[in-house]
Amino acid sequence: MDPRDASFVPPMLVKPPVVRRVWRAIGFGLVMLVIWLSLTPHSIKIPIEHGDKFGHFAAYATLMFWLAQLDMRHRMRLEYAIGLFTLGVALEFAQGLTHYRTFEVADMGANTVGVLLGWIASPRRGPNLIGFVERVLSSFPSPMDKKSPRSRQSFARNSEDVD
Repeated sequence: MDPRDASFVPPMLVKPPVVRRVWRAIGFGLVMLVIWLSLTPHSIKIPIEHGDKFGHFAAYATLMFWLAQLDMRHRMRLEYAIGLFTLGVALEFAQGLTHYRTFEVADMGANTVGVLLGWIASPRRGPNLIGFVERVLSSFPSPMDKKSPRSRQSFARNSEDVD
């Protein structure tokens, strides 16, 4: 199968349930990244006044927006929001226990505002990114699609070339 062949029709390699599993795994990775960045001795310096508050806000807004893509139900989004709020508070207390980070109530406020903005910006009001990815991936015809003789012929011809 040569993608440079003009008659090549790419098969849909990724099904929508796989997209959601990958999306969830990336979300878990983002949460782990926030935990690591919150507790590492080498914090990220944002060179503006109150840059760390902006960092907290951006991180938690991103997390909430990302996770809210997975479920449109209000209850699930509320659970994500409560979980992220709790994570932010717990990490601030954990920072207070280290000798290299500080506990700041203002950071908890920035986290909370980020979660709220991430929720507000998520689908129904904002873009449905996961739905967009699913639609794009499902728009590729399957090589065995009965409605597309060209894709069947291309698949048959290209599969004969494979040893």
